[in-house]
Amino acid sequence: MSQIPSNASTSSASPRPLPVRPNLEHLKNEAKRRLAARRTGDPGLKLSTVQFDMAREYGFASWRALKTALERPSPLIMEAAGDWIAQLPPGIRIALHLGPDGATMDSPDYGSFGFPVHDFEAGGGRMRFTLPNINVGFHGAWVDDAGEWRGPWRQDGLEHALAFRRGVFAPALIVESLDGIWEGLFDDQLARLVLRVMTNKHGTFAICDSPDRGGYNYPVQIIERQEDRIAFRMKTAVVEGTLDTTGHALTALFTRDENIYSVTLHRRMPGDAPLELPVADLPYDALPRYAGAFGPESWRVVVALGKDGLSARFPNGDVVDMVAINEREFRFRRGVGRLIFDVEADGSISGLIFRLRGHDSPARRHN
Repeated sequence: MSQIPSNASTSSASPRPLPVRPNLEHLKNEAKRRLAARRTGDPGLKLSTVQFDMAREYGFASWRALKTALERPSPLIMEAAGDWIAQLPPGIRIALHLGPDGATMDSPDYGSFGFPVHDFEAGGGRMRFTLPNINVGFHGAWVDDAGEWRGPWRQDGLEHALAFRRGVFAPALIVESLDGIWEGLFDDQLARLVLRVMTNKHGTFAICDSPDRGGYNYPVQIIERQEDRIAFRMKTAVVEGTLDTTGHALTALFTRDENIYSVTLHRRMPGDAPLELPVADLPYDALPRYAGAFGPESWRVVVALGKDGLSARFPNGDVVDMVAINEREFRFRRGVGRLIFDVEADGSISGLIFRLRGHDSPARRHN
């Protein structure tokens, strides 16, 4: 976020907001540092001149006026101190804490607390800060009627309207004996489900990934446990099931909208490799028989053999690489589609079924 250089004129620029809980001694030291830096090009420069420039930079007529204002802080600057909360779409909570030692932020849905806020400034009805580690910037204005700081939250080229209001979020509960990485295959064997569960002094938190469907970092909003019954509730999905007697396997149902999938999640033990999708070790010379065109010209799937294995070109022009699950079934290397080949008694291929999210599209071999 750009700032006015110390040697630039401020006569036509908007005043720079004072930091939250401004400290006169800090500003005096800043003026001395600027004097030392500028004297290399202007040996006759005086400290009073630098102090005057700083005062004008912050929107005051003189250093004396700035000093007087700091001795009697404005109500708005004092009001900026304390705890502020907001929600990013689709309901991700963030909390901003402003104190005499600076500003910090929490992301309770991700179990992250106390990470430092940079470049924080408030005053003149404006508040701004950055979080450079996650490429975030916020620049808001005070809305007196609502008692909120409102403005754009910018991150990675995207922008969301955000409003910070005073408050704190209720602490999360601690759910015993669930910490770790839980992973399993959906019942169609095409995609993995991963739950990362962690507990700290703020409570127990979980993040859900579905890497083969391109879904990552979905926060779990509520974790429930009643003896061996466990539920992980997200904004648009629920994982709910029964923990076995070892405490390391959860037989569950994953529900999203009206779709329900069976999944058994196993807690990954130290030293275990991450779960991978099943792969059949078919020799390369067994693959040519699958190549060919399937379906009528108006809806044709073309399976081709390349140096890295089979690929399939679909009517919309998409080409996807395939990985064998067994002698009949091949899944997308990336994504959740599947081709199920019709293998005849003599080993020839007479057709296939394209399966995607529970919908089957059969196609006879064209050549």
